[in-house]
Amino acid sequence: MSAPTVEELNRRTSELKKHLERQAGVEVLRAKRLQWRLIQEALPGDEPKVPIAPYQRIQSLETFGVGLPTAGVNIGDRTSRDRSGHVLGWKGPFIGWSGRFPVHYALHVGPARNMGAGVACAGASGGGKSSLGLLKFWQESEAGTECVAIDPKVDFAQMCYYLAFGAQVNDPEFEREAAEGTIGTAYSKFQPVNAEFWAETRVIDLLKSHDGVLDPWAITPDVHAGRLVAETMFAGFIGQQMWQRVQVPVTVAMETVVDRYDQRLQALMAQGAGAAQAAASAPRPTAWEVVQDIEDQLAAARDDATSRADKLAELELAVTVLKSLRKMPYARLAFAKEPRPFEATRRRRTVITLRGLELPQDDNPDNWQAPDRLASTILQMVMRMASQMLDVKLEQHPVTGLMAIRPKALFVDESYVVTATPAGRSLLQRALKQGRSYAMVVYLITQQVADLIRIEDAEAREGGTNQIHSAFMFLQKSVEEARRVAPMLKRDPDDPRVTASLMEPHLETGVCMYRDADNRVGTTEIDLVFMELLRATDTNPKTRPSRQAVDPPADVALWSFQTDMGDLEVAA
Repeated sequence: MSAPTVEELNRRTSELKKHLERQAGVEVLRAKRLQWRLIQEALPGDEPKVPIAPYQRIQSLETFGVGLPTAGVNIGDRTSRDRSGHVLGWKGPFIGWSGRFPVHYALHVGPARNMGAGVACAGASGGGKSSLGLLKFWQESEAGTECVAIDPKVDFAQMCYYLAFGAQVNDPEFEREAAEGTIGTAYSKFQPVNAEFWAETRVIDLLKSHDGVLDPWAITPDVHAGRLVAETMFAGFIGQQMWQRVQVPVTVAMETVVDRYDQRLQALMAQGAGAAQAAASAPRPTAWEVVQDIEDQLAAARDDATSRADKLAELELAVTVLKSLRKMPYARLAFAKEPRPFEATRRRRTVITLRGLELPQDDNPDNWQAPDRLASTILQMVMRMASQMLDVKLEQHPVTGLMAIRPKALFVDESYVVTATPAGRSLLQRALKQGRSYAMVVYLITQQVADLIRIEDAEAREGGTNQIHSAFMFLQKSVEEARRVAPMLKRDPDDPRVTASLMEPHLETGVCMYRDADNRVGTTEIDLVFMELLRATDTNPKTRPSRQAVDPPADVALWSFQTDMGDLEVAA
């Protein structure tokens, strides 16, 4: 003990002795003539040496400590330099922890360092892959990236609705008005609590859209490119076996409608219109027109007594198949006499929901039925449309003032439906290859990675750059699933340590194995940081209503940090 004066020291000593005797039954003795030795023992080091009873220590100092060994991997974004010394890349926003090391990741750092434009996020249902996708969608769009999400499960739309409208999402009428597209308008009782966020958000319910929004010639910039897309669409809708039987009449009809368009174009130009003016004025071909032309071919063949029976049967089969196709749910989106494509609007967030579209449960397209083929083809057409929505116009950078292309990101949930077919994989490969040139990253969320590995292997065989620059592999339910995922981490699937690292108990919900752009791999615990994001990204229908019963502040500076597990329990 110490005190500024002897009197105060005596008083403090007396109070301490009484307190310890009353509370702990400990008798405290004050040593006589040993104060200097006590000070000596308390001093650090070995000096000074005082020869007073050197054989005995009066007080033994014991220090109690607990060692908590932790390990982490320094993974995530980093910069590099090209041959001329220019710095490539940057450190993106915080997404979680690797041990005690913070992990930073931005979608466009990989392409900025001359790597592929793809990101893979895979795992079993409930493992946390959707939460990471939603976190990146929010982070990137708030940072200025133009983001489009293809949303079969309506998770992205639900997050946007909550951040814009708060607890109003629990109102029984909210979902109906959201599907009708009236929320936030002057005619709706639902008004945003965060008007600025909602002004930069667009949610498109494809089921409520106009007929023909996915017409092949409406979603492609070039008519002749639309002809190739139309062929892919018809083959995808009816399946390869049936396509081989009706391919000839359908191909003839497509060539006919394209020739008619070229004739209309030439006629307008002959009247003095410029090429651009004529292209804007001439009605484009449509998938509806293709079907109509086949019907006309059939009618002409029936009237022609010299028509061969096999040709007549071929035309009759084509008409029957395509007319029945037009009546299938969602197929109307690709067939209309006068297609009305979506208007191109520049917003930070666009979510295209596929409410009601039943995705195939089997990842083998050979086992698909007609509804499965329809869903896969529709998703491919939506992906093409979304890619067109992300234009490549130059605009002024708000910080540097230089003209540049705004960074863009396309999020595709349940992407295995696209990659399961050769046409879908080809579409994805083109998107990934062109993405780096157009500053567009494709973020793929899936439960199946086999087809993504095929794309990577094909690129490697061709000597190209791997297109998936980063991979987030969440919890796998079995050893076989873990073995299929291991190649995405650039690790040996036959190594038991690798498969064990992808399963319980090493991984749990919200924890993944992350391979960064430098092929470094480490366990990463995703951290949503804010309570508001925890509520907004909740995809569990049982816990979501209670969590989303609180309005999020419009100002992010007022959001609450997740400080401890108590916050999670209160939120749940």
